[in-house]
Amino acid sequence: MEPTRRYKPYPAYKDSGVEWLGDVPAHWEVRRLKIVADINPRRGKWQGTLRAESPVTFLPMERVGTDGTVDTSLRTQASAVWNGYTFFVRNDVLLARITPCFENGKGACLDILPTEYGFGSTEFHVLRARQCLRPQFLYRVTTLAEFRRLGAEAMTGAAGQQRVPQEFVANFVIASPPLAEQSAIVSFLDDQTAKIDAAVRAARRQVALLHEYRTRLIADVVTGKLDVREAAARLPDEAEEAGSLDEAQD
Repeated sequence: MEPTRRYKPYPAYKDSGVEWLGDVPAHWEVRRLKIVADINPRRGKWQGTLRAESPVTFLPMERVGTDGTVDTSLRTQASAVWNGYTFFVRNDVLLARITPCFENGKGACLDILPTEYGFGSTEFHVLRARQCLRPQFLYRVTTLAEFRRLGAEAMTGAAGQQRVPQEFVANFVIASPPLAEQSAIVSFLDDQTAKIDAAVRAARRQVALLHEYRTRLIADVVTGKLDVREAAARLPDEAEEAGSLDEAQD
């Protein structure tokens, strides 16, 4: 049985009118992203508050992970990056727009940005949630498999330099629950995905240890560090194994 079957469905649903989304809880709103968030908002209103010497976080593409993590340790002065880079503020959502970064899931919610303002790669879209949307919930929307699939299909540009257009992001339809419910959803997902990520890390450590054991075993046996003649003598020979397989098939 699927793990998600442990949780109860909502009491009532309605047709979203969107093929991939299907039915959604009856009390949720179905809206385009441009209605609930500003897409690549202008920086004009910040010019009066952001001084040239102000410290800002700088995020090149390589400092944003595919799992929502960001390395915010790089600092510079606003004057050094004001021109030619993408501007964002704390609680904005970053979304890589170029292939293959978009398909790989590069993006993050900047709710823990250490400076109020930041700049980064020009290959980011910036999404700024309005009052009806939690930034953390908005980020989760951008991680949906269908968002990534449809965004990849909408890409434009030459091969190897294709980008997701702003219009796709702006017109993407989402199902938006009330704010309190968004917070509950985000808290639940943070808790559950943290457990899953921990299990994945543990499994990867086990796989790495097995690979290490395999490599060491081969080296020790081939170079004569271990005497395996007695163990090898107890192994069935290839002819016996082949005969057993033929009998099983008959």
